[in-house]
Amino acid sequence: MGEDKRQAIRLIVRKSLRVYIRSIGSNVKYELFSKNISHKGIGLESFVERKYPFDLNTLLDVWLQLDDQDNTVVSFCAKIVRSQDSDGKQSYGLSICQINDDQETKLHEYIESHIANLNDDKEEYSKVS
Repeated sequence: MGEDKRQAIRLIVRKSLRVYIRSIGSNVKYELFSKNISHKGIGLESFVERKYPFDLNTLLDVWLQLDDQDNTVVSFCAKIVRSQDSDGKQSYGLSICQINDDQETKLHEYIESHIANLNDDKEEYSKVS
């Protein structure tokens, strides 16, 4: 098994967030769900058996839905740095490669607010360095 090269603290999400991805230049979006989030990237998983058309190093447009209630979304470009197939269900590790300042601020505020509230929210989140 390869060495874990992640350096940012990851927020392990027990209540998955919706994530929509598409290859840059494509019109076809796919819905996956978050496993973990950091300032540098996101882990995704699929809950259905399906083969997605993405390989390592594929560049993606990503829309991370932070809140179903008010449709708060953070968008950015990312690269697939890890891909795994387990029982027909795909999971991916994405590294954020381009994000504008406003979107980055929203992402950082979301992560920091949940890390700050870890003791109150143990059912939904846990921190892994």
